[in-house]
Formats: sequence, structure tokens, C-alpha cells
Amino acid sequence: METLKTEKMRLYYEAVQKKAEAMKLAARSIEKTAKENTKKDLLSKYLDLMVVDTSGYDDTRLQHHKSLVKYMEMKLFSDLYLVSL
Repeated sequence: METLKTEKMRLYYEAVQKKAEAMKLAARSIEKTAKENTKKDLLSKYLDLMVVDTSGYDDTRLQHHKSLVKYMEMKLFSDLYLVSL
């Protein structure tokens, strides 16, 4: 009888461990998807800004636009900059 209890506890422990591992994998997958979606959204906004006609912008607004584009470039392509160094 004691052996059966021990075996059931071992099986229960293994099941809990597997469930915890599966939950970790699911969380990582969700996090990765969220990061990819954020990067896609940023890239879309970046591309929109790249085609904006800035010829009517005053100096302050033009500088802000350039700063924003530069910031987005750093966020999107920082891994490329690090490789080239």
C-alpha cells in the first residue's frame, strides 16, 4: 500500500513538473509573439514616416521628425549596427 502511495505521489510530481514546463514554454511563446508584433508595428510606422512629405515643415517640426525617424531606426536596426562594429 505504501509503495502505491509513493508511486502516485511521484507520478503527481512529474505531472506538475511537466505542466510547469509547458506553462513556461507557452509564456515564452506569447512573449516572443508580442515582441514580434511590436516590432512589426514600429516598422510600419517607420515606413509611414519615411514617405511623409516634410517640405512644408518648419525647422522645429522637421528636427522632431528626423529625431523620431532616427530613434525608430535605432530601435529597429540596432542589432545590425552592433554586428557592423
